[in-house]
Amino acid sequence: MTRVIDYTGSGDHRAVVAEVLEAARAGQIVGLPCESGYLLVASSTQAAPVSELLTLAQSWHGQPLLALAHAEQLSDFVEVIPPTARRLVRRAWPGPVVVEFAPPTTWDGPPVAAPLVQHVLQHGLRCGAFNHPLMQVLARAQQEPLLVVPAPPPAGQSWCQADGLELAQVWGEQVGLIVNGGFIARPQAATSVQFVDSAPPQVTQLGAYNAEQIHRLMAKLTLFVCTGNTCRSPMAEGLFRRQLCQRLECSESELTGRGYLVASAGVASVPGAPASRETLAYLQAAGIDLSDHTSQPVTDQLLEWADLVFAMTERHRATIVQAFPEFAEKVERICPDGDIADPYGGDQSVYAECAGQIRECLEHWLELVVNED
Repeated sequence: MTRVIDYTGSGDHRAVVAEVLEAARAGQIVGLPCESGYLLVASSTQAAPVSELLTLAQSWHGQPLLALAHAEQLSDFVEVIPPTARRLVRRAWPGPVVVEFAPPTTWDGPPVAAPLVQHVLQHGLRCGAFNHPLMQVLARAQQEPLLVVPAPPPAGQSWCQADGLELAQVWGEQVGLIVNGGFIARPQAATSVQFVDSAPPQVTQLGAYNAEQIHRLMAKLTLFVCTGNTCRSPMAEGLFRRQLCQRLECSESELTGRGYLVASAGVASVPGAPASRETLAYLQAAGIDLSDHTSQPVTDQLLEWADLVFAMTERHRATIVQAFPEFAEKVERICPDGDIADPYGGDQSVYAECAGQIRECLEHWLELVVNED
């Protein structure tokens, strides 16, 4: 008879996690709640439950995946990770995104059960990291990845109509332990993205993220930083976006699809302010519309997302590095030979001179942004 234990969203979950790990390492299949529904889970190192779970998945056309603890763990299983895939998992994990890779010629990853190795060599590798609180605690506690298959709900029901007790009745002796997390009120289906050799990434299954959102998550983000994010950095943002479009021969609306994002922020910014009147006037005269710009402060999340950060002055660069030393390698001064002076309070000619300096500096970095990853 399947054993069922209850899980609530609050409290200490170490006892539940310990029971799940004990059951999985004893060779049992375990049912777990997550943000996308209920999962059937087995230890990736146990041959018998892995083989059984793969057979079950094939019977209902389920797609197995490895549940990883964090984005950095992906490199243990994939020898060459495309930059687009690195950005996607860095920005979206833990969350409803699955990355898929072509079958390798040999298995060079950590030791896992032979049936799983055979499956990966034949069908490729799928990996994800779940955001459900229980799955997060479990990921930190486990020593090996878990093989996971989304369990179909009972016939004629959706996930918001089924809970762990009903699954226990459906799966019976096939599942040794089920953690009942109740009904999944707002299931988030995973979006799957395939990375095969040098081909462009392909969204193979839509879920919580649509295709446009996935492209934004994969795009290279160039961030410009000044003080208040109303003069120099928005000017650099607008000018660089234009240069990228000219270099790639595309429109601004196509930039994200081509793999590029451009943004700006300030080290002492008040959120929500528009770009200065003089900045908007200069850009408008150049055919660049930045009228929807609103200022934002530099944050750890913004720096985490950014691939390259260009500060207007050495003081801005030092401020960022001091506050966020973990991102120091990303931060450069936009002009290697000096600072871009603040045009605030000057007339239109001062802003034009500032823009000319910025434009010249941007040309120095354009090929780096386009050609290097």
